[in-house]
Amino acid sequence: MLLSAAFAARATARSVWELTPYRVQLFVAAAPEPELAAGPTADDLPDELADRINALVGAPWELSVEAAPADLRRKMIRDIESVVLDSLPEGCLDCDKVILLTVVPTANGHRVAARELDVRTRLWGTLVSRPVWQRAKLRDVMLGAVFEAFAPLARIERAKDKQVWLRVKAAALPSRDPGLMEIGRGRIFRPVIRFNDRQGNPRRINALPWTFLFVEDPAGQNLGRGELFCRLYTGFRSPLSGRRRGRIEQLALAVTPPRGPSTVVLRTAGKPEKSQPLAGYDVYAHPPDSKTTVLIGRSDRQGRVVVPSAADPLRVLLVRHGDRPMARLPMVPGLQPLVTAEIANDNHRLEAEGFITGLQEELVDLVTYREVLLLRIRARIDGGKFDDAQRLIGELGKLKTAKQFADLLTQRKKELSVEQQRANVLLDPLIQEEIETLFADTAMLLQKHAESDDIETVAQELRKAREALPQE
Repeated sequence: MLLSAAFAARATARSVWELTPYRVQLFVAAAPEPELAAGPTADDLPDELADRINALVGAPWELSVEAAPADLRRKMIRDIESVVLDSLPEGCLDCDKVILLTVVPTANGHRVAARELDVRTRLWGTLVSRPVWQRAKLRDVMLGAVFEAFAPLARIERAKDKQVWLRVKAAALPSRDPGLMEIGRGRIFRPVIRFNDRQGNPRRINALPWTFLFVEDPAGQNLGRGELFCRLYTGFRSPLSGRRRGRIEQLALAVTPPRGPSTVVLRTAGKPEKSQPLAGYDVYAHPPDSKTTVLIGRSDRQGRVVVPSAADPLRVLLVRHGDRPMARLPMVPGLQPLVTAEIANDNHRLEAEGFITGLQEELVDLVTYREVLLLRIRARIDGGKFDDAQRLIGELGKLKTAKQFADLLTQRKKELSVEQQRANVLLDPLIQEEIETLFADTAMLLQKHAESDDIETVAQELRKAREALPQE
């Protein structure tokens, strides 16, 4: 009985979510002008939009359309993106969606703009802005802007490895135009974690950075109505929990693809007051269903790289420093105009690697030249040219010794440590360990190859050759 009750409760919760329509509040603000008064007046816009939307959507939306109050109207017409949560009238947070719609005149016609607030996640959607050159198409463009701004909301039902299953709100309610509510392959969702209090009010809402869900084909998934199968793309190891937890909601909000670039700022990880820009890092990108990368650019002195929009809204950034991959960061260009990525500081490792490489090359040259000199010395001894052999032994003695190499290694290691302290850089433990390994391995190479008793050996060979000559 307990098991049956548990399954029934779970099924009921799912069906309530899928059968609950969106409560949508649409505010309309039209700049006053004679053109809008032709035919239906500007005052008639809310009722006309409500009739047309209800005729197309039907059950999935409980719609209320109103002319925006005076204060809100002024802000919407002046700059719709300047409207914040506190600018909205009281009672708006009782809805699921608040959509702002403006019509303003331009030199060549009008411009329609729409923007959505998803109340549950407290996230503003992408601005939808469309020019209208023919007055007869104005209301059709307004309608299209509302539908384009609308972002479906889903619950994250399950997450396993890189696979995520979503359940879409109101998906079990039939729409009069099925195409409007359809979510196809390639749609992108943004995961949001909402922490509720005992009354269900939000205590904290976190939109997961560098994390997106890409809707895949449901082949072999046996999905029900309103269920979506997604591929997880993230810059973190395990951003999502595999199960639902108490008052913590794992939500996913659909992303309306923006049309514009984003500036990514690469900075060192750690406390903000100690964070520094990372210059000279190469940034590549590829779409989610391809591994073919293209170079976006190299970070400047402020650590900035501009990532342009592309045909595929979701792009996976690959950050490299030299030949070393540093981060894999999925993003939707234009979703945020400016976004900061914290990357492990690799500059000191690269400096250490460059110094070690140079030192090892010098060691190879030393060993090679020493062998050449030894061959030449022994050839002179065998040919009885003892003075030439003695001169070459003197040249052999001028070569850099193992102690000199070791002193250089120790000095550079201390210098890197001092530079790190002056720059207030806290290195990633793995990078610090790699630097230590570089120096330790090089010290062993020096001990093995730079140390040599060849001078004493050939000097003895020369003395014996001299002594072997007949005495006059």
